[in-house]
Amino acid sequence: MKKNLEKLFDGSYEYFQHKQNFGQEVFRVDRDEETGDTVYQSEILSRVETGEFFKLLVHYTLNPYNIVQKVFVERSLGSRWAKEEYLVDSATQMLHYTFKTKETSHTIERHFNPKHFIVVPTFLTSGIFSLTKKIDLTARSPVTFLTTPNEWEFVSGPQDRILWFELKASNSEELSIGGAPMLCSKYIIFEEDSLSSSNKNSATLWISKNYGIPVQLDESQGTSIKAMKFKKLKQDVVI
Repeated sequence: MKKNLEKLFDGSYEYFQHKQNFGQEVFRVDRDEETGDTVYQSEILSRVETGEFFKLLVHYTLNPYNIVQKVFVERSLGSRWAKEEYLVDSATQMLHYTFKTKETSHTIERHFNPKHFIVVPTFLTSGIFSLTKKIDLTARSPVTFLTTPNEWEFVSGPQDRILWFELKASNSEELSIGGAPMLCSKYIIFEEDSLSSSNKNSATLWISKNYGIPVQLDESQGTSIKAMKFKKLKQDVVI
């Protein structure tokens, strides 16, 4: 780990399906004192039915303008191992994506728009879009995410996926994390825009006002994710 990382926050999330706990994610947010980058790190560790441990590690780096610079996603389960790497060249606006296993490696290059956001399989970075994306207060706003189906084998490179977000001027709520209040913005997420015949929202997401830290997610299918612990490691940082 780099020695020049200044610790900002750490904490944990718990995952629920119809109120039954099925997983935990621990996280930390640091600042690179040399570059001003913000580094989001999260980890999920769980035991599967075979008794083996599944481990998922994510490192997600934003530059001082909150534009993604690099993302690493690493999975391991028994003897299986896979890693995804996203490297953004800001000068050429190109994304270099690499998927690796113990036996193979695949690399894809594509154009990268700074207004696009990379999706990873942990919760910590799901609110990063709120740092730079302006959401219309009178209508649903489209947000473009880059996602891949790759887990243990390479299927395809990053593909665009659009979700629609609704944010009302009055959608500020104070949520409690371990007894401590945190002011959040409440986003309603839709699969389609308001002109669609389907008006059913798929999820509700609460995001802190600073650093884009997600606090809670409630999905229409019964899955929810909640911040259970949150600690400021630098007292003059506003969250």
